[in-house]
Amino acid sequence: MNREKKFEVRGKLFKQADAYEQKDGKMAKTGSKEFKEMGTGQLQVLFGNGPNEGKRYLLMRDEKLGKIILNTLLVANMKFINAQKGNIRFMLPIPEPETDETGKIIDHNNVTNVMTLLNLKVNKANQEKTFEELQKAVPKV
Repeated sequence: MNREKKFEVRGKLFKQADAYEQKDGKMAKTGSKEFKEMGTGQLQVLFGNGPNEGKRYLLMRDEKLGKIILNTLLVANMKFINAQKGNIRFMLPIPEPETDETGKIIDHNNVTNVMTLLNLKVNKANQEKTFEELQKAVPKV
């Protein structure tokens, strides 16, 4: 895959998910949401070359495990929110496996794309530049 790196910043990625609590010796949904850490690493803004000309991507690997924690195509009209204290938020469809009421995965093959709020935490000194680069990378209609 031919991709050219246009921007890179170190950050910590979180996704909003159902909150669970211990209840009668079992885990149960609380009905609220909380941000859960996905990992820390270098977020890269990549532009496609060759057959992928014009496509733009976000790629992030966990720096400890090397596991990809974000690999998505940027689409027109994608919105980034410049929140406070080094946080940048955005929505993406995330594939989620089927779970029971305790959050335990019961079927890895039955996956549904769920619109999920993601939060990228960067150093406050890098927040404005990161927000600008992410906004610039979104393809125009």
